[in-house]
Amino acid sequence: MKTLRMGVLGTADIARTVIAASHNCHHGRITAVASRDPEKARRFAAQTGLEQHFGSYEALLHSGQVDCIYLPLPNSLHAPWALRCLEAGLPVLVEKPLTIDPADAQALLDASHRTSLAMAEGFMYRFHPLYQRLKELMAAGAIGRVCSLSGVFTFMLDDAGENPNSASLGGGALLDVGCYPIDAFRVLLGGQPLEVTCRAVMQGVDRAVMGILRYPGEVLAFFEAGIFQYERHGLAIHGTLGSLTVADPWIPGDRDVDILLRQEGQPPRTITVAGANAYTLELDDFFLAAAGLKPPRFPLEDSVANTEILNRCRQQME
Repeated sequence: MKTLRMGVLGTADIARTVIAASHNCHHGRITAVASRDPEKARRFAAQTGLEQHFGSYEALLHSGQVDCIYLPLPNSLHAPWALRCLEAGLPVLVEKPLTIDPADAQALLDASHRTSLAMAEGFMYRFHPLYQRLKELMAAGAIGRVCSLSGVFTFMLDDAGENPNSASLGGGALLDVGCYPIDAFRVLLGGQPLEVTCRAVMQGVDRAVMGILRYPGEVLAFFEAGIFQYERHGLAIHGTLGSLTVADPWIPGDRDVDILLRQEGQPPRTITVAGANAYTLELDDFFLAAAGLKPPRFPLEDSVANTEILNRCRQQME
């Protein structure tokens, strides 16, 4: 296949991380950026080594200079601009969460099918080999029957003026970081929860949120998220015979990741998973999908289902 050219809509900080990760991709590269501020686009391109910059999103979409799009705009802009990408004939990788509203998520899925263009949600953590190893251990019965899971992702927002603290831009702890453990529960368990219970501390947006999801088989999953707290990451899976715990499940990076396995009557054991750049893996998977060579590893239907869970949580927070 030819090396695909990817353009970026917007100059969000996460785009810098994704651009750096793209340098090691096999099937594509990021070549251009667009901003509503032409000077900002020029500076961003110079700082990140991109070949082209555009003074509007539409200019990039209709330039003929890119084959696909990475969309890291604020959450409230995901749905309209992802649709415009498809309408311009460009496959699009949308930063998480896919959308705020499940109806918008379903509309994007329909548009992707209608145009036969690939679309995927940018949950890079799922591509790290850590999650395949966790699923293997669960399937092998290392901890017996799974009874419960817990996931936490909190951090201290440095600037209260940033997007996560803006209700109009779709901010809040749930959509910014709570979406990680909720999505991880789907990756590890599959299916939708039968019941959702969620509570939040509201101050403009949900600054802190906790929830319990009940899955088939009487499996309970607890999550906690916060954007004005001491930074904490963690994921644990508890079963009838033991537990699996990961201290850094969301942004493990290139370094090796340890899984702590505890089993009844045995000393704790550490299982090490080799490091990998999850952003690079995510991008290469998307490039193959954009080229029509394979479907995305995580289909858009999963993202629509996850949006539905997030919405059920949000309804209980209001």
